[in-house]
Amino acid sequence: MSDFSKKYNAEAVENEITALRKEEDFSPDSKDSKTFISLPLPTSTNLHLGHAENVVLQDILARYYHMIDKKAEFRPSRYYGSFLANEHIQRQLKKI
Repeated sequence: MSDFSKKYNAEAVENEITALRKEEDFSPDSKDSKTFISLPLPTSTNLHLGHAENVVLQDILARYYHMIDKKAEFRPSRYYGSFLANEHIQRQLKKI
């Protein structure tokens, strides 16, 4: 358990994954159409672990398509500005 880092090191993880892809010769050289992967943002609750799980599943799908020689465009939704606007509107409505 001592070699488990408390802080995530994305560079080390991604380098290992890239090395594995090169070793196994996974490459998206296909001329097939792209797969677009993106799910909508949550709108009714505060962010929680389930939202992180959603992004992880999208990432897995993008990597899977890449490994089977398909092109996948992965754009995780990250704009959470509407939450602040929604919170402000809810406070104003409570005053009425």
